[in-house]
Amino acid sequence: MKFINQIKSITFSKPRFKTLALLICFCCMPQLAQAGNMNCGNYVISDSQRSGQFMGEIQSKCGAPHSKYGNTWIYMFPDGSVYRVYFNDSGELQSIRNEKR
Repeated sequence: MKFINQIKSITFSKPRFKTLALLICFCCMPQLAQAGNMNCGNYVISDSQRSGQFMGEIQSKCGAPHSKYGNTWIYMFPDGSVYRVYFNDSGELQSIRNEKR
């Protein structure tokens, strides 16, 4: 809400720019909320629960990734969602990013 209040406080020379800025913010919010979660069957993998989530545990819950690039795994699901899963050098989960195909 703080971000929205900052947008509301911006004064534009024409009202349509303010409306456009608010529309862009609301369109981006769902993607921000989903950025760190990935559903794998009955499991939800979240980068906010980093402690103890290592490559082996994620692979046992989600299966083998579509591809691997170093410490980055890419999962592609039938619904069209693509997830990049990033690990640190010790194999612990660092972040999950959702990308649209």
